[in-house]
Amino acid sequence: MLTTTSDRYPELEKYLLEKHPWDNPEVIAVPIAHGAPRCLQWIEDSVAPES
Repeated sequence: MLTTTSDRYPELEKYLLEKHPWDNPEVIAVPIAHGAPRCLQWIEDSVAPES
């Protein structure tokens, strides 16, 4: 399981589909409905593009 934001999902999906050795890997998105604020902020910070 990988965690990212909705904004970064297309980039992650593209990368996974290009690099995965299987013809049809299971790449799906499950929305985060709720979460601890510190955890949600960590996700945002972790996937922010580098400047």
